[in-house]
Amino acid sequence: MRIAGWNKNATATNAVATATKATDANRQQIIAWIDVSFSAAPATPVLAQIKDSDANILWQRYFSASDAEEFSVGLTVPPGKGVSANVAAAGSGVVGSINLGGWTV
Repeated sequence: MRIAGWNKNATATNAVATATKATDANRQQIIAWIDVSFSAAPATPVLAQIKDSDANILWQRYFSASDAEEFSVGLTVPPGKGVSANVAAAGSGVVGSINLGGWTV
């Protein structure tokens, strides 16, 4: 079951798609899940990353097809930092989408 206090998403055609949760001063973001999807299969595996607002990579994975990753205990973002998730361009005419869900504590 997916529980999230917020959900951010982005879509792009043959370009990087980036979903961003802005910084909440003195609060911490906990990532619950990430979904990556494509309108057609990418020609090669495509990198998806989750980064804090200082561009530190917190998690990354290559996707060959639409899929999801759930973080059962949550992926923590340093306090006071925003978070973004991006998926690289998947090829000519391919629409890539990324969805990021979590909560703020």
